[in-house]
Amino acid sequence: MVLGAPDYVGKEFGDAPPGHRFRLYFDGWNFNAQGKFEAKKDRAALERYSNYPRLSLMLVKELRDRQLMHAHPSDFVCHLKATSSFVTGMGLDHPIENGFAFLDPYGLPYLPGSSIKGVLRRAAEELALFTTIGAEPWELGDIWWLFGIDGQSAFWRAAPKGETPEAKLARETWQKKFEEAVERWSQQNRLVELDPLFEALGEDWKKNRKKTLLELHKRPSALGKLHNKGALECWDAVLLPPNNTMRVDVMTPHFSGYFQDKKKPKAPTDDQDPTPIPFMAMPKGTKMRVIMRYRPTHSHPPALGGRWIKLIDSAMLAACGWVGFGAKTTAGYGRWAIDESEQKHWIDRARQQEKERQQKQQEEAERKVKEAKEQRLAQLSPEERILEELREATKAGDKDVVMAIYPQFEAARGAEKLALAEGLREAFKALGKWEGKQSKKQEQKKKAILEALKEGGKA
Repeated sequence: MVLGAPDYVGKEFGDAPPGHRFRLYFDGWNFNAQGKFEAKKDRAALERYSNYPRLSLMLVKELRDRQLMHAHPSDFVCHLKATSSFVTGMGLDHPIENGFAFLDPYGLPYLPGSSIKGVLRRAAEELALFTTIGAEPWELGDIWWLFGIDGQSAFWRAAPKGETPEAKLARETWQKKFEEAVERWSQQNRLVELDPLFEALGEDWKKNRKKTLLELHKRPSALGKLHNKGALECWDAVLLPPNNTMRVDVMTPHFSGYFQDKKKPKAPTDDQDPTPIPFMAMPKGTKMRVIMRYRPTHSHPPALGGRWIKLIDSAMLAACGWVGFGAKTTAGYGRWAIDESEQKHWIDRARQQEKERQQKQQEEAERKVKEAKEQRLAQLSPEERILEELREATKAGDKDVVMAIYPQFEAARGAEKLALAEGLREAFKALGKWEGKQSKKQEQKKKAILEALKEGGKA
């Protein structure tokens, strides 16, 4: 087989990431009978691109660790493990017909954040319209605030040409459930809550909010005016396969002559052989880490900030269990489950990070208070500084500091001595060192203070 690249790039690419070998350095070319290049579509050809070299494994770990390092304790972080094979990016161009999504420039399998967000959105729409289970039920407003407004949502799709009865039933079911949800919001007088989302529709929206929502699927131009990406930011997820290798699966479409030849379709018969087409996939046990961040604007409902993680939790369970990630989900691909051990490790780490953050925040606040105090004291005279320290020690109940200031009272003269006498009297009263029976030494201090107060006319 021939490599589709100039000779100067070489022929040994065993250390290259799987994505580079599968796309840039694909060597599955042969000359056909007409002397032209033709891609060889067999399983063995793809298996050469499935392994992860040592450097690629290191890069996967570094990319995943870097993402986790930048994740905040307040972010949604979910560790998943595939319970079935997983494939994405099959529609990308490739000589063997089926591509795969690799993260550039690294050449590593990944699931784009936009794809994750799309699947979670679909799961949230199903939860909002078809079920009310869960500790935190979804509502239409939650979907639009978090994911934005999408004209391609199932409940806004117009009837396409040549629609099958099954597709029509599904579309009408979605629209019926959507109408019921809008009716509930209308009866509860809650449609006004959506004004910031639909204000671009102008007077049409303000005149009749309910009618406008129900007829949006008939007005593509109106849907095009709605630009709201939502408050959720979803990061790309780099995939880590078990045993350091991808896998090669095979699909076997039947009756290709009937389905693909539109001009002269060949009648499907049992004697026709299926056409095996290999494609790259990720095996069961692949790990994926989903990270999402909440970035609200000033118009987002404040209450959503305390609910969004619970909402995404329920959507994630639905997405993993019955919606599926990636392609070929109807064939059982793209099913995931929570990786309990890694999830627990993240929760413990997030709690520790939050504890450290709060401690650092407290230390910073104390430092600022201390600096402000030092600046304030620096502007005072020595006598005023002593009095300020005495007031703060009294307020804090610091007996040692108060007692340490008393010798300065003894050494003071005039107005300074009188001011310290007044301050010490209040301090001793607050500390329980003035009234009642005291030690002989304390009684002497009290007597000296009273004499200073009497001399200054403050007794």
